[in-house]
Amino acid sequence: MHEIILKNMTSKDRRFNEMLMSETLCRRDVYEIFERRIILKILDILEFQDDGKTQAFLRKELAVHHLPESYLTHTVDTKTGQEDQVYKVIGYQYVVEGVQLFVVRISCYLRKTIKHLS
Repeated sequence: MHEIILKNMTSKDRRFNEMLMSETLCRRDVYEIFERRIILKILDILEFQDDGKTQAFLRKELAVHHLPESYLTHTVDTKTGQEDQVYKVIGYQYVVEGVQLFVVRISCYLRKTIKHLS
């Protein structure tokens, strides 16, 4: 068995977008589930002005959110025969279009589940 699920969800105000891809494989008595999820959220939209506030804001933001956060977990349940590996990265991106500055938070989530049926 091989199953693929694709989802793309966007909010009405277009400030939030979530994309999901899930793939399920079954070989013999082993289920493997791969899940990839990307979440984009526009946190703030600023207008460029010549008073230096935009540059001060960017310096402050880059000092706080300079490096992305990353999380990694690996769980093995010997009673149920299930193994989970989860990797999550959260970062920020700053996009300039015309006179507007968009502050975007990006979350990438990868999960692999292996389940032994016996």
